[in-house]
Amino acid sequence: MRFSYTTLREPSPQSGAKPVRIDGCLFGKPSPRDFRAVPQLGSPPRKVDLRANCSPVEDQGQLGSCTANATIGALEYYQRKRGEAPADLSRLFVYFNARRLGGRVNDDSGAEIAEAMASLLAYGAPREDHWPYDIGRFRDQPDQNVYSEALKNQPAEYARVERGDGVIGALARGYPVVFGIQLPRRCYDEAANTGVMPEPTPAEIDEAAFMGGGHAMLIVGYDLDRKTYLLRNSWGTNWGDRGYCTMPMSAAEGGSRPEEFWIIGRLEGQDFKLLKPERTPVAGTVTGMTGKMRDEIRGGLDKGMTDAGKSIRDRFRQRHENDR
Repeated sequence: MRFSYTTLREPSPQSGAKPVRIDGCLFGKPSPRDFRAVPQLGSPPRKVDLRANCSPVEDQGQLGSCTANATIGALEYYQRKRGEAPADLSRLFVYFNARRLGGRVNDDSGAEIAEAMASLLAYGAPREDHWPYDIGRFRDQPDQNVYSEALKNQPAEYARVERGDGVIGALARGYPVVFGIQLPRRCYDEAANTGVMPEPTPAEIDEAAFMGGGHAMLIVGYDLDRKTYLLRNSWGTNWGDRGYCTMPMSAAEGGSRPEEFWIIGRLEGQDFKLLKPERTPVAGTVTGMTGKMRDEIRGGLDKGMTDAGKSIRDRFRQRHENDR
């Protein structure tokens, strides 16, 4: 059963901050077909900070596109890590296709991280100047030439990592982690002014979870001595510490779900052991062709991530052509 989404746009009267969205990350049941990446690492360094290779912090504005912002941030980082020329990629394109995959293309509903990852695998992402971030056009389907351009920027693979040690291991290997969390507005307001996300109370966590949706961000570092993560947000550089903040690891784990931590990159090799997905179907997933295609993308079928990604991209491109 998917949680319903709510629109939480009001600024806090205490902070006077601009309106922001904290409901754009949707949470569905985890698919048994998700690949899981296990970092191959002994003792990680005490502190990691990946900001040097991060692209500029973006501002999602009044659109519930946090998952697209976070996943694009991860892909742009991966490209820079590989030595590719820095590219500003289209978040609006990813947000459209993630919602299309979830059957919510006409609504500013937010999206699941898995849907944003899947849309990147299937479609890629064009440069920003090919599909600019004009929030008034979030319902518009990109032109065919934009889809063709997007194929130049696709992730090699994506997979879940385990909360806690899996996140630490991924960051230690130089992979930022996309994650979704449910926190009260008070925490975001305080972090906006201090650059430090406070620990929510148990009652606040319960209340935030009751609202349904959450917010996606990118974990780009950690400090084991302070027991904090370093987060990149998508609310512009005037928020927090030039768009970043620190968060207690306990808060990140308390307000999140264990299946909502994801990485992008070349995941098979010395950095990670890529575990094959389970084969048992799960009840309650999205029905119909969209649900089937989403699960196929998320799990990569039975042939391995590379072959499956190619066949899935072909299937999605064919579907796109048939829809036009």
